[in-house]
Amino acid sequence: MTAQSAQPWLGTVQGRVALVTGGTRGIGAAICRQLAADGAVIAVGYWHGHESAEKFAASMAAEYPGRRITLHEITAPVLDGEAPAAAAKKTAAAK
Repeated sequence: MTAQSAQPWLGTVQGRVALVTGGTRGIGAAICRQLAADGAVIAVGYWHGHESAEKFAASMAAEYPGRRITLHEITAPVLDGEAPAAAAKKTAAAK
């Protein structure tokens, strides 16, 4: 049972874009996996560690074949709004 099925009033993430900053490690990686399992399009944001971020994206692609998963280096502060918004738009536009 997923968290969504336990709480049906939350709706679904199927096909929606989820930007997870810090998504390549720890809690962020777990969130990415759960959202992918629930059908979301995943925009994985990371700040540093490009090589490990690439490995994480590859593992996600293998674990969730056919799921749209994109990787984004977030160089500007997340609070400024532009970098996360650009990453989400880029992910939504990807084919």
